[in-house]
Amino acid sequence: METGKNILVTGANGFIGAHLVKAIATKNCKVIATCRSEASESALRSAGVQAVRIDLAKATLGDLDRQLPDVDTVYHLAGALSGPVTELTKVNGEGARILAASYARRSTPPTFVLLSSIAAGGPSSREAPREEHFDPSPVSHYGRSKLEGERGVASFHERMPVSIVRPGIVFGPGDKEFIRILQSMYRVRLNPMIGWGNQPLALIEVSDLVDLILRIASHGERVAGVSSKGDPERGAGVYYAAAKTPLTLKKLGEIFSVTLDQFVVPVPFHPWMAWALGVSGECFSKLTGLKTTLSRDKIREGVEAGWWVSVNKAERQLAWQPKLNLEETMRNWIRQAQQDGLL
Repeated sequence: METGKNILVTGANGFIGAHLVKAIATKNCKVIATCRSEASESALRSAGVQAVRIDLAKATLGDLDRQLPDVDTVYHLAGALSGPVTELTKVNGEGARILAASYARRSTPPTFVLLSSIAAGGPSSREAPREEHFDPSPVSHYGRSKLEGERGVASFHERMPVSIVRPGIVFGPGDKEFIRILQSMYRVRLNPMIGWGNQPLALIEVSDLVDLILRIASHGERVAGVSSKGDPERGAGVYYAAAKTPLTLKKLGEIFSVTLDQFVVPVPFHPWMAWALGVSGECFSKLTGLKTTLSRDKIREGVEAGWWVSVNKAERQLAWQPKLNLEETMRNWIRQAQQDGLL
């Protein structure tokens, strides 16, 4: 990344966004971040970030034109992980499109980098990874909403440089989602798995993801054209982000056991039991008003054969690779999580 640039980050208060903002700050760039609450605004300002109070899910095109400044690069990370289909579509789909629309019509459009998800591309087989040029085939409402966001942003490729990043499961300091699996292993000595836990999963440590995002913004490939469905032609401008080799939940349990010298019992769940847990999670959310990622939508993803992706493109074009192999990175994170009292 070049120094002295003006950068907009949405989702800056989130897990990945916080790491990205810190990395950008070391480049002597001015960071502007969107936020929705007074508390979030205060936290951003304390970190030396210029905050703009705006709800991207509710803002109109005119609101964005008036309130968001011209910048050199936009990193759109804000999104919804769970919720009703209408909310997912509005936030992940329409929210991404309208933000891109605002910046695409400016006199000097920025480079626009969208953080999507492997869920937008769809599952892999157990034997081979998905690649960027494969036709998208999402299986969940979440995945379809992220794909809608990709298509909305890609539609402006003729007016501004656009790149799309599809990360796998992101873990590391500040994570509040994937760490629940480790907490379950630590507290109850159980490793719950759908089937025998042999589905290959794409994972990436957050600092490795941030490194890739910055490389893509600086000199990555851009969307050059779109298909009749609105997808980038031949996957141009799209990058998968993950460790080179996948990890299974079964293997994760083994790594956890060896790292902390604590035996963990693998507990296979029949798919129908997983569906029952998804329903239970939705009922819990409705009764308490609390959001949860345990839902039938996530079970739709969990029962697939695999979520393995190829990162050959990022390695070949951007000379990117994770700092350490996945197993070593996972062991380090498990030890750090224990030291920090998160387990």
